[in-house]
Amino acid sequence: MKSLMFFAAAILVWSTAAFAGEGGNTRTERQNAILDAAEMNLALTLKKVEGDFLESVIASVADIKRSYSDKDMNLVVIPLMKILRNHPDSNFRILAAMALRDIGHDVGVFAVKEAARFDNNKTVRHICLHMAR
Repeated sequence: MKSLMFFAAAILVWSTAAFAGEGGNTRTERQNAILDAAEMNLALTLKKVEGDFLESVIASVADIKRSYSDKDMNLVVIPLMKILRNHPDSNFRILAAMALRDIGHDVGVFAVKEAARFDNNKTVRHICLHMAR
């Protein structure tokens, strides 16, 4: 009896999840407003923050773009390009290049290609070259 109830519950959960996934791609106006506010906050934070927190902010930009692939992240492209070009730590330049690649904006992709050619760090050039392909 327990196994029958478990099986029925599993079928119910599976069917509910399958049904919920059909219309899950549309966002409400409130969700769009929250995403726009998050993008604005991330863009402002990218301009002002330094250190280990910058790594989290760059990762958050990439995570939002992966989760909401239809969301344009135009406001964060220029700050990420500045990090890619000017940051003294090569690890942050690589993270910025990865985020720019994930965003997929034409200007950001071009910046990654240029970093593959002109960055002063061999590792950054090598990784950007593989990302630009």
